[in-house]
Amino acid sequence: MNKVKRSLLLLMIVTLLFSFVIVLPSANTNIPYGPVDSEDRDKGIEQIMQAGVEDKCFATAIYDALVVDNYFGDDTKNIREILCEYDGKIDATNRGIKSIVGIEWLRNTQEIDFTNSLDSPNPNIKNEIRDITPLSFEYIMKIGNLSSSTEAEKWFKNRRNLFIRFGGNPIEKYGDSVGRLHILCGGGVTPMIPSDDLVAIKMGGNPDWSVTKNISLPRLERNGQEVKFSNEYNEKQLTYILKNITTINEDAHINYAELNNSKLQIKNIKQSGVLWATTAVSNNDGIDYFINSIVDENTDVANIDTATFNYTTKFSSRIYTPVYTEKEVKTKFKVTKSATCDYSGKKVVGAKYYLYDANTNQRVSDKEYITDINGEILIDEYLPVGEYYLLEFEAPEGFLLNESKISFSVIADQCNVSVSGGDKDLNINAGDIEEDPNTVYIDRNSKDVEVSINDDSNYKLDHIEITYFDLESQTFKDLSFTGPSEGTVFASAEEAAAFATNWINTNKGNAEKLGIIDGKVTVKAYFLHSKELLTSDPRPVMNVEFTKNSSGFDNNFDVVETPLAGATFKLECTHKHTDECVDSNGNYSIDHCIDPHTDCGDYYTDDGCSWSDEVTSGEDGKVVFENINTGIYKMTETVVPDGYLQPNTTWIIQVDASKLTYTIKENKNDNENINSIIRGDQKRGYTIVNSSFNVKVKKIDSKSGEVLQGAVFELFKLEMKDDVKQWVSKGTGTGATGENGLAYFEKLTEGQYMIKEIEAPPGYELITDVIEFNVPFEYTSTDKNGIESDFASDTKTVTFTVSDKVGVSLPNTGATLTARIATLGIVIMGIMILLIKKIEKHKIIREEKYRKL
Repeated sequence: MNKVKRSLLLLMIVTLLFSFVIVLPSANTNIPYGPVDSEDRDKGIEQIMQAGVEDKCFATAIYDALVVDNYFGDDTKNIREILCEYDGKIDATNRGIKSIVGIEWLRNTQEIDFTNSLDSPNPNIKNEIRDITPLSFEYIMKIGNLSSSTEAEKWFKNRRNLFIRFGGNPIEKYGDSVGRLHILCGGGVTPMIPSDDLVAIKMGGNPDWSVTKNISLPRLERNGQEVKFSNEYNEKQLTYILKNITTINEDAHINYAELNNSKLQIKNIKQSGVLWATTAVSNNDGIDYFINSIVDENTDVANIDTATFNYTTKFSSRIYTPVYTEKEVKTKFKVTKSATCDYSGKKVVGAKYYLYDANTNQRVSDKEYITDINGEILIDEYLPVGEYYLLEFEAPEGFLLNESKISFSVIADQCNVSVSGGDKDLNINAGDIEEDPNTVYIDRNSKDVEVSINDDSNYKLDHIEITYFDLESQTFKDLSFTGPSEGTVFASAEEAAAFATNWINTNKGNAEKLGIIDGKVTVKAYFLHSKELLTSDPRPVMNVEFTKNSSGFDNNFDVVETPLAGATFKLECTHKHTDECVDSNGNYSIDHCIDPHTDCGDYYTDDGCSWSDEVTSGEDGKVVFENINTGIYKMTETVVPDGYLQPNTTWIIQVDASKLTYTIKENKNDNENINSIIRGDQKRGYTIVNSSFNVKVKKIDSKSGEVLQGAVFELFKLEMKDDVKQWVSKGTGTGATGENGLAYFEKLTEGQYMIKEIEAPPGYELITDVIEFNVPFEYTSTDKNGIESDFASDTKTVTFTVSDKVGVSLPNTGATLTARIATLGIVIMGIMILLIKKIEKHKIIREEKYRKL
């Protein structure tokens, strides 16, 4: 009996020991008995937690799995024993689980999925399991009070391995894990390393500019020892930038050396975009666990396998560029200078000006403003507000200096250009440029900007310039716009502002693509205070004058000169185009013609200048051509007063108005035998004398030779009357001899004349024969009977001396004069011509001597 009792007692002890090792390690008297409450969800979850599952979210996932499989156990086992016997699958995806403590009691479970799935109904709820040491040998042996690692290698009972998925969980602590496991940390889902966005400001100007992003890596512990993420260059497939989804910063790269410092350093970031990178532990530092390989139905072999895991980081790089606005306000005064004229004419090239401050009368600078080929000066530089004037200091050749001031004002402007919008409060964390709260910043993902431009009534927008740092060339580019399209002009400042706004917002890029802007943008508006000023330079002019005299008799029958009215003279410009009149195309051009009279264009012809003027002598005989320009002129007497000879010459007048000098000379090319007289010079005055043909009749006593007073003679001219030639008395063509015995007839025009005595002196008989002659005179002769004809070439006067002898036939140049008198006249004329030539020769010699003096 005692032997039986001892045997029963030994069996009871062995059974208790076996139960202690296999079933009730970590036995806790607080673990409730089953079954798991299938009616009250919260109570059932609480029961699971009391069995050792400390994370409520994990306990919830276990409960849901039990519900699916309708497995709740019974009252013969406590909850932990029920969990140990559960052999289903647990869906623990996207539950918010942070701890897997208690997983060790799910010894018969086929699969537990802790993955953070993107396809989950609750993708925003993430599991955050960092510590998986509850699967390690050390933990299991401690919690199960095991003395042999061999037992731990077979802790989980499912011979086909407990398949645990940790994809997307940020594992930081792990150890060599127990057996009959299959751990998968990937599955296309990786945990994220939190990282702030990289924010920097890029001004541009340096093609090598970039910024660096430093991301602190989690501390990893394996079996209580720190491990590093893979930093071997030959393991870049473990730690690398995900190029397939990082498309913007294509040149960004990882500094692998910094992984030793638990830092993921990504360098060479230049543009705004989203950058993805992944980093992993190497195979040598992975999670070692014993995977159960089944050989046959009764045999399995435990082999060590390794699970590696990695982290992914994602951050946005926000590379901002500032947008600035500037304005440039200029005066743009255009001064157009033309030759003085009644209307806009030829432009004056080469006139030189200085610019003065009107308040101080001091020159603004030493800059010379010179009229260009268009006769223009453009003042388009910055001038402070104030009063100014231009003053000519040198006139071009052929013009007089215009001493009048060209005044203008520069007034204060109310123009403005500004920009709003973009992003603010950037929280800069990279680079060396801090945010300016008064500046607008943009990148490809920023808010749009709005440019505003306003001008005022005095300053109008001329054009805008947009300067930006170009992405492709990595240089600053300047764009100038006068209008919304080439060849157009902005209708208003508002239109220009809208154009600049659209240009920036379009070219900054967007979420889909980069823009061309890769650095500082400046919108500069140019405003102009424009005025057009007109001025002119006068040509030097002067008056050209001379006296017109006639040659006639005074009361004493002496030849004298008196002012002659009614003579008309025509002055003509003789300019013909020269090489100086040719433009750049080889054509004669009014703008290049050097003659002053073509300034206004009225007198410009294909050959030269057509200017002319006519002046008629007044009662004082003065002929005055007023305001005559420098040049060479031809003068012609176009209207000769009745009774005076038509000159058989023209005159050449040369004027130098800048020196106020002129000369008048007979044109020797016209006729060597001139019948006009010009004498004098500018200082003494020029005189041009018109001669006339005159006749004197001298009455004398045939015996004593004394002059006879009281003889009356009448002048007739042979003219056509009623288609018949007749002698016609000239109205005032009568003359009575005076005390000197002379009667005279003046200013005879060309033709055939007759003089007839119509009344004899008292006591004398009337002479019935007549004197016939032609004008112009062609002779000087003496009649044998004592009737003489004497011709004076200087006064163009012939004197007939007639005695009172009755019946004498007087000689004349017509058909009724005797041949003797005609022959004598011709001889006399020849002598007189020789005498005239001799006198002219002496006159020329005297003038040459005078000029030499």
